[in-house]
Amino acid sequence: MASIRGTNDRDILEGTDAADTITGLEDNDSLFGLLGDDVLIGDEGDDRLDGGEGDDVLVGGEDDDSLFGGTGRDRLTANEGNDRLDGQDGDDNLFGGPGEDLLQGGNGRDSLDGDEDNDRLEGGNGPDTLQGGAGDDILDGGNGQDNLNGQDGNDQLFGRDGQDILNGNDGDDQLEGGAAQDILRGDDGTDQLKGGDGPDSLFGGNGNDDLLGENGNDSLRGQSGDDTLAGGAGDDDLFGGDGNDTLGGGQGNDRLLGQDGNDRLNGNQGQDRLEGGAGEDRLEGDGDDDQLLGGQGNDTLLGGNGQDELRGDQGNDTLLGGSSNDTLSGSTGADRLEGEQGNDTLLGEDGDDILLGGRGNDILDGGNQVDRLFGNDGRDNILGGRGADHLEGGSGNDVLQGGVGADVLLGEDGNDTLLGDAGGDRLDGGTGNDTLNGGTGADTLRGGTGNDTYVVDRAGDSVAEQDNEGRDTVQASISYTLGSAVENLILTGAGRLNGTGTASNNRIIGNDNRNKLEGRGGNDTLLGNDGTDRLLGGSGNDTLNGGNGNDQLVGGLGVDRLNGGAGRDRFIFENSNEVGDRIQGFSTVDDQIVISRQGFDLNLARGQLRQGRFIVGNQARDQGDRFIYNANAGVLFFDADGVGGETKVRVATLSAGLAFTNNNIVLT
Repeated sequence: MASIRGTNDRDILEGTDAADTITGLEDNDSLFGLLGDDVLIGDEGDDRLDGGEGDDVLVGGEDDDSLFGGTGRDRLTANEGNDRLDGQDGDDNLFGGPGEDLLQGGNGRDSLDGDEDNDRLEGGNGPDTLQGGAGDDILDGGNGQDNLNGQDGNDQLFGRDGQDILNGNDGDDQLEGGAAQDILRGDDGTDQLKGGDGPDSLFGGNGNDDLLGENGNDSLRGQSGDDTLAGGAGDDDLFGGDGNDTLGGGQGNDRLLGQDGNDRLNGNQGQDRLEGGAGEDRLEGDGDDDQLLGGQGNDTLLGGNGQDELRGDQGNDTLLGGSSNDTLSGSTGADRLEGEQGNDTLLGEDGDDILLGGRGNDILDGGNQVDRLFGNDGRDNILGGRGADHLEGGSGNDVLQGGVGADVLLGEDGNDTLLGDAGGDRLDGGTGNDTLNGGTGADTLRGGTGNDTYVVDRAGDSVAEQDNEGRDTVQASISYTLGSAVENLILTGAGRLNGTGTASNNRIIGNDNRNKLEGRGGNDTLLGNDGTDRLLGGSGNDTLNGGNGNDQLVGGLGVDRLNGGAGRDRFIFENSNEVGDRIQGFSTVDDQIVISRQGFDLNLARGQLRQGRFIVGNQARDQGDRFIYNANAGVLFFDADGVGGETKVRVATLSAGLAFTNNNIVLT
């Protein structure tokens, strides 16, 4: 072991093979430890210290020194000046001290501490620990699993190869993870973090930070401050934290959570899930099939391309589905939902919502409260839900259902179906062949132009039609009289109902119970269906069909066509001027012709016609004959005085060759 001291001049000092202590003193000295565990002290001047082999201790002293550890576990301390420290081989400890120093770990597990001023630290090969200390430092981990701490100042940290941990600490720092799986923490200050390749974890810390995941499945957390997070390639998780943050998923199937603050989230490419959290957030799914949840606050959600799911959650939210087939749910609050293109499903849920289907065949459900729903283009299915809602079908053949509450339903263009449900509703079909059903409550129904169908279930329902707006039909489960501009009536349900026409040409159909159908003016068609029905044609050339059951048919004025159908039917002629009808399917076994004695001015006994008052032939044979059946022509005549001539009146035309007798005629 030797103790070697230089002079105050420029010295070159070499040690021995043993553990030497070499001191340079003043001036620019060169110290070489050679073999052994040496201690080299540069002292004053710009010195070069080379430890050589062994576990050496190198101390630079004052001025700008260069320290080389050589092989072994070396400890290098620069002290003052702008120094260069190179640990070279072995597991070394390097301390820069005051001044702008360059620290290079070399090979091995090294520890580098820049200490004061603006230093550059390079870990080299191996798992190194780098601490910048005070000043604006540059830390380069190199190869291996490195731990980099910028500490005070605005630092730059580069992990390079290996699974690195980078901590910016205080100041506005730049961190780049490089290859492999890295952990980056910005801590205090406005920091910039880049993950690089591999599945990285980035933490912004305090301050308004920029985080970029780049390649790999990364996790980015902005934490405090107004941060900008970009996932880059891969399936990334982004958490905005506190503050008004901007999150971009980039490529891959990403998960973005804005958390607190007024955040802006964009999923970009891939099937992404976006959650705004608290605050007034803006979420954009962009490409592919995305899931968007607004969270608390008044949020704006845009689905973009793909089949997206959008849910506003709490607050007064705005949801736009974009292209493709989307599902939009407003949840609580007064929300605005627009499906835009595609076959969309819009659910307003709680709150006073506005729903617009846009293009495509959409489903709209207002949910609770007072909603406004617009189907726009396409064949839409629109449900108002609970509350006094306003529904508009737009173009296309739409289905509108008001739900509970006093609703307004406007079918507009197309062949629409309008269902008011519970409450006193107002239904307007618009153009097209519409079906209007008010449901329970006193409803107002207006079909508009086209051949419309009205469903009436109570006396409080009002049907409003104008002339020349099509041939319209009322389906009534109550007794009903048609309005002046409605042509057809169909009785429904199981009750005994009456149906009455207008002065126009009507078609009235009964149900399967006992009905009274009255055509009044016009050329009417009355169909009794099942049940014991009474059909009255009124004036005009009417067609009456009793259907099944024992029916009564009164043609009235005009040349009518009467068909009793199955059952024991009665064809009633109340006046001598209400004759000339044609009776089809008359059964001499079951059916009867009923003649009013008063209407025909007959002084004959009530009941079945006596045999002496009836004859089969061409004309009466004596004054007692009043009714003549011409079997060849199938015509039944009435002769007021029994002498023929001009007084003979054609009552009805039946089938020829019937076994018609006086038993088929009854006087009332």
